[in-house]
Amino acid sequence: MRILALDGGGMCGIVTLRILSLLQRDYEEFDIIAGTSTGGIIAAGLAVGLTTDELRSKYYSMGEKVFYRSLWERIVNVFGINKPMYNIHNLKELLYNTFRKRIMGYLDPEVVLPVYSLYQGRCVDLSTAFTPDALLYKSVASTCAAPWYFSGYNGFVDGGVAAPNPSMRAIRYALRKGANMKDIELTSIGTGRAELPIKDNKHAGGAEWAFEIAPMMISSMVEEAHQTCKTLPLADYVRYDIDLPTELSDMTDAQKETMDAREYLVDTAYSKALLEWE
Repeated sequence: MRILALDGGGMCGIVTLRILSLLQRDYEEFDIIAGTSTGGIIAAGLAVGLTTDELRSKYYSMGEKVFYRSLWERIVNVFGINKPMYNIHNLKELLYNTFRKRIMGYLDPEVVLPVYSLYQGRCVDLSTAFTPDALLYKSVASTCAAPWYFSGYNGFVDGGVAAPNPSMRAIRYALRKGANMKDIELTSIGTGRAELPIKDNKHAGGAEWAFEIAPMMISSMVEEAHQTCKTLPLADYVRYDIDLPTELSDMTDAQKETMDAREYLVDTAYSKALLEWE
């Protein structure tokens, strides 16, 4: 059982796509592709036959549409205090134009999209095997509905609330389908690990922590999933990722020079054989 797990991270998904391109893997060799948030877009895209180059092109063009705010919106809704910062309709429209009326049940490889259910108060999966009639574009929109950035969708918010690294969700899905842990080969790919600004919380107040606690928690959950996978009796496990400087880690930054810089860092790490994460 071969699994590909793709992290969340907004426009930093270009890191994932560049790593995938350099690895030159045949995605039909995977039985399951799991993706959280932006990883869900990539997972769904690969499952319907899009190439990494086609997905990369979409990423370079979609950011300015998905993360668009008019001058008036920036004035009346500073920092997303009054309502979500961005209109999820723009994302939903892009996803519908990509996936149309495909449903989860016909995807091959199978796809697993972690989401957080606001009604159940826990992480659940929208997947090929267990939610086969769900529309793909709606399922991807649900795993991308990051709180603060977007409104919830269909009673769900971004799976990154609980599983920003979907590796453990993917393993759980495989086990539910009857796989043996020792037969699972897992490849996990990140969106770049950002340097956390707060090094010493001695003088940090509530205002500073308000902006830093979410990235810290997400980073911790990503690393926890990685370290747990390393201890499991899998047939094989490898994770690929890079370090991202703070100025390149904003998940909403879709400027071409930022996207280019992220890809350059991946290329540099690859040339130095530093993509494999310890």
